[in-house]
Amino acid sequence: MKIRLYLLLLFIFPFQWITGQLHYNVDKTIFSSNDYDEFSPVYFRDRIVYCSNFADELFITYQTKENKGLFNIFSISVNDTLWNKKPVIFSRNLVTPFNDGPASFSADGNIMVYSRNVDAEAKSRNFTNKNNTLGLFFAEFINGEWTNITRFKYNSITYSISTPFFSPDGRYLYFSSDMT
Repeated sequence: MKIRLYLLLLFIFPFQWITGQLHYNVDKTIFSSNDYDEFSPVYFRDRIVYCSNFADELFITYQTKENKGLFNIFSISVNDTLWNKKPVIFSRNLVTPFNDGPASFSADGNIMVYSRNVDAEAKSRNFTNKNNTLGLFFAEFINGEWTNITRFKYNSITYSISTPFFSPDGRYLYFSSDMT
């Protein structure tokens, strides 16, 4: 009886499902490039928001040794059926001359937490300065604009905090850090 039941289950459920070995195809999005780094995509309303070092001519930022720009927060509409539009800066209010992003949003979409260099007003063009670490910042969505930018109370010049994520219930904020 056990053998018949097992054989019946094999016909009803694919072997991959039983063994937990599901296979997925991963394709590069149309707006991704081979020249820039894109990562940490999240949905926000009708857009995909992500971090990239795509060269946006509207802002002059410093460049890395590999002649790549620093990171900014970009977005693209998910409603474009052909996805043929160029990604745009997510919010001009959040752009600094240093690294900005990635980001995460509260469930209601009114609070954003994102990573950027702690000292975004630094006069030094040496963005690799170990004293200019990454930290988290919060912004509120008020009247169609991201405003009221505040620092995370645990930001520091001795360690970095990055890649924020709000839990779906809004009770927790997860992030990565090199603090010891």
